[in-house]
Amino acid sequence: MLFLTVRSIKIHHSWFLFFFLVIWSLEIDFFPKTFLFSNYFTPFFWALIVASGFFISVLLHVTGHIIAEKAIGLPQSQKTIFPFGCVLTKNNQNYDALISVAIAGPLASIFTATVFHLLHLTGIQQNWEPPIPTIFHILSNTNIFLTGINILPLPPFDGSVALHHLFTVSKIRNAAEKIFSISRFVIIFTVAFSVYSFSRGLLINGIWCLMIAMCFKEAMQCDKEAILFRQFFKEAKAEDFLRPNPVTVQVDISLHQFVHRFLYRYHTGIFPVLQNHHLQGFILSSSIKKIPKNKWHNYSVSDLTIPCSEKTVINNSTTLLQSIKTMHSQSTSRLLVADYNDISGVITIKDLLRYFPL
Repeated sequence: MLFLTVRSIKIHHSWFLFFFLVIWSLEIDFFPKTFLFSNYFTPFFWALIVASGFFISVLLHVTGHIIAEKAIGLPQSQKTIFPFGCVLTKNNQNYDALISVAIAGPLASIFTATVFHLLHLTGIQQNWEPPIPTIFHILSNTNIFLTGINILPLPPFDGSVALHHLFTVSKIRNAAEKIFSISRFVIIFTVAFSVYSFSRGLLINGIWCLMIAMCFKEAMQCDKEAILFRQFFKEAKAEDFLRPNPVTVQVDISLHQFVHRFLYRYHTGIFPVLQNHHLQGFILSSSIKKIPKNKWHNYSVSDLTIPCSEKTVINNSTTLLQSIKTMHSQSTSRLLVADYNDISGVITIKDLLRYFPL
């Protein structure tokens, strides 16, 4: 089951640069100064082991989130792995569960750090060949670092879940923008420190700071776009996106008349049904498929009319998020919008698709 879940993980392209920097830093700076190797390629080999171990550590960190989501019953989504973890989906309606999921990642990193530390101690006691104990020590420290950075209350780290919840509960205006302004300051500070490192001749430190700032900025942007996207769909109303003045049909006409006078002519998927100018419900074009063509004269529109109810008809003030949930629950891609039996229009998933890229 866990294997099937991990298949939905996507590796961010910043990992290519991260791997290069880890291997380069250890191969030309750390290992040559710490150990004596007779083989020229040996430092590269151990640096590759450390980089791979860190990737596995981050993968275990993300796996902690996935296991918590499955245990709580939250919907699964594809996760993009950055060098520090992944961006969590912030669901305002269930913050208790989301905080538990956020905590699961650092807990997984603490567990991984403990395992590597025990291997480090075992290697010293058993006199394993160097630099194996040192590599376990490095991986233990990197998992501690991974835990520390993820509990920071800054987007897109795990600790930002609690901060976002606090801002939401406090109903602070433009809360999302205020939260991300803090992260922008951290990015600016990191870039400034990178420039300072370059000016002092610390090439590796400067490159590391630039890489961290770049990765941090892109992950923060993913988090921000997701939050603003959900905020837009929770605040926008159906009345702003509906198609007004839909074509209506009378309840007493036959299906044959309906198909030839309306369905073939207007090519829409939903038609409000009226009786003496009073709204009775609506008929879907897909319903016609259930009736053989040679029997259309034997049925009327009333036979296939879906009556108005809270589950089938929304009003003007319904949010787009609730509209989509209603479409999903009814297994349809279009809804009738009406207030007090007065037809306002229809809204379809096709009308909403053009807003997804925005």
